Amino acid sequence: MTGTLTIVLKENSLSGTWTGSKGEPWPFTGELRVDRFELTTSVRESPVILDGQRTTARFLWRFRGENVHDTLRGTMDWGRSPVDPERPGPNEFWSVHSIGISRDRRLFVADREHHRMQVFDENGKFLAMWPTGYNSSVLAHFVTQDDFVWVADWTTNRLVKYDLDGHYILDIGGGGALPGQFDGVHQIHVDSARNLYVTEVSNDRSQMFRPKPNADPNRIVGQMAIVNPKP
Repeated sequence: MTGTLTIVLKENSLSGTWTGSKGEPWPFTGELRVDRFELTTSVRESPVILDGQRTTARFLWRFRGENVHDTLRGTMDWGRSPVDPERPGPNEFWSVHSIGISRDRRLFVADREHHRMQVFDENGKFLAMWPTGYNSSVLAHFVTQDDFVWVADWTTNRLVKYDLDGHYILDIGGGGALPGQFDGVHQIHVDSARNLYVTEVSNDRSQMFRPKPNADPNRIVGQMAIVNPKP
């Protein structure tokens, strides 16, 4: 794959112009809006960029550059729409919406409309996939330093905790507009003090949660995983 993507930050959104071939089956040129920009490793190690909102752009792209304001040069891409929409297979996506990376450098990709998580190595090799729940709609997720995956599920308005193999652990939240309830969870983040920030689209707000001193540690969202250096 050859081409360049110029990233522009304006009014809190990223957009860019792609020139070149993105790969079969869709040659892609012209303006590109990057609705989801995920730096799954350090920028100098190659960011992975996704755009799950376009019907013809269900790919994950890997680029190389010095910082997000540079022209990033494409190095690889992977993914496609399902050959059989009734039975989507590995490496087939419908609205990829979030990426997380584990300490051991595995990529966890939220395949939103297929209600599942797909797992790859950092070079795009498929490793595993597991369901995120019947009719789920994962809009955000990240992998934590203590090796769990926390997802924000729009359908149930809950934050759901899985282990790295996709086994359900627990969930928190629920639908509503009261403190501690959610409607349209769209992004989650944890700071260095393990305070949790949750942004909701339908409630038009963000909530901050501070861990209680006597809180069950299993219900506290861990910090984002620090990726192990390459051997």
